[in-house]
Amino acid sequence: MADSWYYDFTNLNEAFQRNILSGKLPWLKFRYVKDIINTKVGMFEYDNLPGKLTSQIMEMALLYKNHLCLYKAPGIGEVMLGCYVPASEYNYYWKPDKVDVLALNGESLATAVPFEDIILVRDNKMDIMPYLVIQEYLERINDIEDKLFKVMNMATLPLVLTGNKKQATAMKQTAKNLGYKDPFIVADDSVVDSVKSFDINLRTSPVDIYVIKRKYMNECLSSLGIYSPEEKGERLLVDEIAAQNDYTDFIYTEAVNERKRFIEECNSRYGTNIVLRETYMLNFQQTVEETRKLADAEAAKQKQGGKGNVSES
Repeated sequence: MADSWYYDFTNLNEAFQRNILSGKLPWLKFRYVKDIINTKVGMFEYDNLPGKLTSQIMEMALLYKNHLCLYKAPGIGEVMLGCYVPASEYNYYWKPDKVDVLALNGESLATAVPFEDIILVRDNKMDIMPYLVIQEYLERINDIEDKLFKVMNMATLPLVLTGNKKQATAMKQTAKNLGYKDPFIVADDSVVDSVKSFDINLRTSPVDIYVIKRKYMNECLSSLGIYSPEEKGERLLVDEIAAQNDYTDFIYTEAVNERKRFIEECNSRYGTNIVLRETYMLNFQQTVEETRKLADAEAAKQKQGGKGNVSES
């Protein structure tokens, strides 16, 4: 279990020591892991989950693991969230007839369980772990930020110091005082004649690189069914949001439907009373409503101003 993403991100102290130092997860990514994954995990909450199962455990598992299931194993006495592994040959529809059910820590809960006796728990119909998508975008964002830092350093370099070899130490200290490491060239000119400034023609604007980084960030959020800050801030009308965000809406709706499916099946089969709460959508709808009110107020203000201009003329 120590090599799983679920373990790593629920035991960050050990993950820092093992993965960060080995270069698997650069420090830069954890800023986005906190922002993006924290938002994803907080999108849904559940009331009346069985036993010690919590909303955070459920959503973390859905983020980092596939082949999840709900099952009431004999001798345990409560419905457990675990994962299943095939324990038989696959049938004509590529489904196992029997599965073994494991707890999230790898402990065996039941063996040779009929496949139809477990309740499949998925974030999406393909049962693809969302973290795989997030990881791809984090790689791109990390690469873009590396380029952005390099371009910014080039853009702030004001001059080059040149001199002879005897002056190298003094120029190096001067360069450090200016805030740079070694921005000088050793030559034979005098110090006075060698202090020169020049314009650096950057092939790419730092602003353009930043825009690309924000694009990857927003695409990542959209792939999780999360509206980007730009979508919340720039679009004023509810109708516009509905028309221009079909992709994000579809992803979010699929995530909701998958959760409702396994909740309804669990409530029906085991007599539980689990309730899904769409915390993200409630917050988003509140933001849309507040934005709509501001837009209506601004439109009314402009309309009144227009009437005033007509009467004056």
